[in-house]
Amino acid sequence: MPSFSIPLSGLNADSTALNTIANNLSNMNTTGFKAQTTNFSDLFYQQVGTTGSGSEIQVGTGVQVSSNSTNFTGGSISSTSVFHSPHEEQRPIHLG
Repeated sequence: MPSFSIPLSGLNADSTALNTIANNLSNMNTTGFKAQTTNFSDLFYQQVGTTGSGSEIQVGTGVQVSSNSTNFTGGSISSTSVFHSPHEEQRPIHLG
């Protein structure tokens, strides 16, 4: 049943990519969030012949997710709008 498994492999891989995109969109304003990218790779190819010009005719068996890579580049620095004067008394936080 290769005719059914080929598009099914594409749907499975695309589902993973859509989940990654949804995660990126829902967390893009979260402090410290790092975006991810889904990378695909081909599954096995079989040569079934050649064209009249000598080029190979290949039939693939689908696609798979090869990895999810994370973008670790530094983000922008933003001010918290909290200013402490060097002469200001620093009070400890009491949690008890």
